[in-house]
Amino acid sequence: MERSNLKTLGLDRETIEQIMAREKFDIEKEKRKLKETEDVLEELKTKLSLEREVENLREAQAIYLDILKLAANS
Repeated sequence: MERSNLKTLGLDRETIEQIMAREKFDIEKEKRKLKETEDVLEELKTKLSLEREVENLREAQAIYLDILKLAANS
């Protein structure tokens, strides 16, 4: 809440400062939560990328083994 809105409610300076400090604390807390969420999301993206890479390598290995079998039968 803006300071001017608090003043119109007839609150004294100390109360206004307490409210503003609490709001600042809450905002910082939310920023930390957001950062943690972003970090987790980044980890999940990395994991997904690695899982896709593993799957691609498995497919490539299967193709390579098929080629080797075909070459051995020729």
